[in-house]
Amino acid sequence: LAVRPWSALRRQSLRPLVILPLLAVGVGAPFYVFRTPEITPQEDAGTDVNESAESTTVGNPADPDVDSSGEVEPATGGWALPDPLPLWWQFKSDAWVGEDLHETDLSSFLQIDLLPPDCHVVFYRQQCDHCAKHLQELSMQAPGPVPLALVRVPEPGDTPDNVVTQQKPLEHLPFELPELERGYGFSHETPIAMEVADWTATSIESVEVEVEDG
Repeated sequence: LAVRPWSALRRQSLRPLVILPLLAVGVGAPFYVFRTPEITPQEDAGTDVNESAESTTVGNPADPDVDSSGEVEPATGGWALPDPLPLWWQFKSDAWVGEDLHETDLSSFLQIDLLPPDCHVVFYRQQCDHCAKHLQELSMQAPGPVPLALVRVPEPGDTPDNVVTQQKPLEHLPFELPELERGYGFSHETPIAMEVADWTATSIESVEVEVEDG
């Protein structure tokens, strides 16, 4: 408007065939340049994430939860730790005999499929003198007919400086339960020996060990 472009039209004669296309461009250009982008309706991204996560967890006991009663569903199929972890857990180890370990409360804290189907399992605590004595005795014995799996049961106050179970058999599979704020309890006293056949506990017992005073 400041340069008054129409004044130039008075000094030169333009034919309608030239003026009309220019006029059409001038009128239509703003609508093309400043048009609102067309948005294709899509499902809310948050809904997709929720539905995706739900499809992998709902009905899948591999992702157990702790309810108000403190129960934890045994983990089967795909495996995951309880979320959130309980502060303390009492294992029903006296009920494991004759049971598929996948169906026991142990499966919520230890991935059973990582154990050999047939094996000898020893649960121990690193500050336990009786556990240290039993592991020392095992280290002096010839390997048994099945693999040996050692499962450390963490306790509050465990540090690298208070490990008394340093001597272990050379041939063993090491495992650790996840650390809980208040630790674990069992129906048996550690060290605990468990025989496993086809991932089924065939026997479980506390190991009687004599520890010399001093």
